[in-house]
Amino acid sequence: MMGNSSSSDRLDQNGERITEMVSHALPVMTGEAGCAVSLVVERVQMADIRLVYPLMMMAERGLDLSRWVSFATPLLRRRDGRAGILAARRHVKRFPCGAVCFRQTQDLRHGTVLLAEHFVVVDPIDPQSVLRALSDRLDCEARALGCGAVRVVSHDGSTSVELRQAGHGGEGIVLLKAVLPEVELP
Repeated sequence: MMGNSSSSDRLDQNGERITEMVSHALPVMTGEAGCAVSLVVERVQMADIRLVYPLMMMAERGLDLSRWVSFATPLLRRRDGRAGILAARRHVKRFPCGAVCFRQTQDLRHGTVLLAEHFVVVDPIDPQSVLRALSDRLDCEARALGCGAVRVVSHDGSTSVELRQAGHGGEGIVLLKAVLPEVELP
């Protein structure tokens, strides 16, 4: 699957190409049962796009594989690092136990922000540590991209308490209106 470190080429705020080596392994943490818990949070690569699909299906009921692939592919193909998908996994397991999609965008009030959507955590050991690890990695991605803030859209609200504990605060209300008949509203 995804490696423990990677080299990535990105453009800095002046358009200059920078290469950085990033280790994605997080230190060993203690879970609720007092057991040592080690998490790795890393960017998903194209070859691993299908490994994240079962998680995204849990977050977005009825999501089919072709729709997931067509949504995720542009995020993963960006060469400038300004979009992607993060996956969290335990060292001893191959499959992810958490994931989030993100992209850099502009905001009238806050300037450049990192927008994170489709947060999903499925972990029987310690879901809060997985969510915190994903949130911390989003912070790192935002800083590396020169973003002044991370905006998280929690589509079902299931992660909002934990995200508030990780430093995220309410900013407003997000509403959606369907303009095509095939778009379903919650």
